[in-house]
Amino acid sequence: MSYSHNYYIHYFSTDIKRNLRITSLMKYFEDIAILQSESLGVGLDYYEKEKCAWVMYKWDINIYKYPKFMDEIKIITIPNAYKKFYANRLFEVRNNKNELLADGNSIWIFLNTATKRPSAIPELFGKLYKMNPENEIINIGNPEAPKNISFEKEFQVRYFDIDTNDHVNNVQYVEWALEAIPVEVKNNFTLKRLKTIYKKEVNLGDRIKSQAGITENGNEIVCNHLISNNEKEVCVIETYWEK
Repeated sequence: MSYSHNYYIHYFSTDIKRNLRITSLMKYFEDIAILQSESLGVGLDYYEKEKCAWVMYKWDINIYKYPKFMDEIKIITIPNAYKKFYANRLFEVRNNKNELLADGNSIWIFLNTATKRPSAIPELFGKLYKMNPENEIINIGNPEAPKNISFEKEFQVRYFDIDTNDHVNNVQYVEWALEAIPVEVKNNFTLKRLKTIYKKEVNLGDRIKSQAGITENGNEIVCNHLISNNEKEVCVIETYWEK
């Protein structure tokens, strides 16, 4: 069952080019997923009572045309499939002409917050979201860590990086990854695709290292990113850029 919500692109959600930041778009995606859950009675209060949560496992986001400051967009989300403790949710972004501006595929893990272990998704969710039981999860290939490190930055996890699951929000990893890319790349190229895989959680006060390797191919650049904590991989990201 699809669910949609209209968003207005505020100034604080845009970058130096007045385009919607990809991290802002990811927050919209997360927001609409929660709004749908709230509308069905299985939102934040339900998670707290039942000691469960959805945590992000993988993203694959494509941007065809960036929404800009003061634009109005419609975001559509479609819970597609679930199996064991994995669930698959799709997203579309459209303008007032119904043009497709961006789309996304996401895979989530259903977690028991008391044990911090994955938990089987209740059949209730399949019925509430009206997912076809015959649907298969649309897989997302694993992004690759950089083979050669070109750029590196370090960060410390701040209080406001933490979300309602009491660990770093998935969007923050992308912000750390993009910070390691030189300004010249961000100013002269446009981010067109983002892929992520989250491997471990990080918590308040942890020291984070963001490393990137860049491969150039004419008018295109591929950046491979590794986010690590005490030399342990916590997130791998690929970003694709066009001149």
